[in-house]
Amino acid sequence: MNGSRSNRSLDDSDLERREPVWKALSTLWLAREPTPRDLAWIAGVLNDSGFAVAALRDIYLYEVAPVVYRNLGAAFGEHDAFDEPRLYSRAKRRAEHRSAWLRLWVASGLGRRRMTATTDPYWNIVIGLLERMRNRARDAAAKG
Repeated sequence: MNGSRSNRSLDDSDLERREPVWKALSTLWLAREPTPRDLAWIAGVLNDSGFAVAALRDIYLYEVAPVVYRNLGAAFGEHDAFDEPRLYSRAKRRAEHRSAWLRLWVASGLGRRRMTATTDPYWNIVIGLLERMRNRARDAAAKG
């Protein structure tokens, strides 16, 4: 075994569907405080993606965080946006092949704390906003 798990169920359309999610979630690691407008925008992108919250959590932890978490500790980290082609390329590799080491590091709690300690409070806000959006849409659909 090579220590990685190939995620062969991802096709090109699924990877393309992830790109706006990768970009939106990466803003949580910019070297600036996310604004309420940023958080609402992220929630809107996640809502538009159609991914379930559990899938979004995996994208956050295993595809985006490992690619960008070092930015918050960098002396001159990105403030406005990450280089999209580089972000997409690296996140795509993480989506297609999730290493056993990364899964273990995140599951141990050490990796999760290292990568997301600063962003988790914002993640929780974004998920709360997303759930409210989805509940409102469900309520509106039920009312016909």
